[in-house]
Amino acid sequence: MVDEHLKFSIVTPVYNRKDCIKRCIDSVQKQSYSNWEHIVVDDGSDDGTDMILEKLAKEKAKGLLYFRQLQNGGPNSARNRALDMSSGDFVLFLDSADTLVPDALSQIVKVIDEHPNYLHFLFIAGDRIDYCAQNPTLKGHYFAEITFGDWLKGKLTGDFVHVVSAKIWDKARFIEKYRIYEALTFWDIYKLTQKQLFCNEVIIQVELNRSDAVSREANLYKKNAIQFSKEVMGLMLQNHYQDYIDNNAITNVLHLVNKLYFYTLMLGMYDELSSYEEKAVACGGRIKPVYKIARTLHCGKLLCMGVKCYSFSKHLLD
Repeated sequence: MVDEHLKFSIVTPVYNRKDCIKRCIDSVQKQSYSNWEHIVVDDGSDDGTDMILEKLAKEKAKGLLYFRQLQNGGPNSARNRALDMSSGDFVLFLDSADTLVPDALSQIVKVIDEHPNYLHFLFIAGDRIDYCAQNPTLKGHYFAEITFGDWLKGKLTGDFVHVVSAKIWDKARFIEKYRIYEALTFWDIYKLTQKQLFCNEVIIQVELNRSDAVSREANLYKKNAIQFSKEVMGLMLQNHYQDYIDNNAITNVLHLVNKLYFYTLMLGMYDELSSYEEKAVACGGRIKPVYKIARTLHCGKLLCMGVKCYSFSKHLLD
């Protein structure tokens, strides 16, 4: 019998997912571990998702806390509303198209109890099994301690199932201007916790290749995608430049500076480029010569058109 002393806040933002939101909620309802709340924030759905949720709320579905935003603000906005409502000891994010595996919470609490010195745990989603099996830092390990320096050095990339102490979320929120790009917030959390415990256990099953996946908003042919990507990279550099230097992650910070230079070039913001050239030199590197030639020729807008065309063509082929 698992001791149910820990309460979990399971956070699900949802927008126009009437086909799958009940399945997501059912996967939580069926957990054998019972000390949880499931906070579902409807982000202005207009396809009937809200009616499904209102019906469940009126029926007093176990542990369900439902909040509706009248305006669609994006997943980051919905996550923040849920965090404001949460009362658990740990927070777990569950996307509306995904499901918890049976006994997921029992597995999680067992890991937390056995490793009380961690405030942030990383589990696996079903679509990341191959990545974890091949990653040099993770392969062959059931448990692995991950440090902030590992993220800075690129030893880990992509997303995990994050189970984070509520104490940490008291100090962090998602940036609502950017509907997605939640990684920006998780990097702040990696720095706050300094170490995370990875557990090679699948906790969430993911529905792949949905045409309505919000991550598609980052495709560069989409409106504002290049602008927002540039702004997010700028914040990453601003917030973590010294962290890269302190952790001797020079190659990675140079890659970030060069990528930011290229995006700034595509936007035709030529006056900003000199500062990135100086930043590259300061950490012992340089901007790629081809980028500097493009700056001299003022062909950023042409590059932008080419990148958008490539991104759209790739989208059509996917």
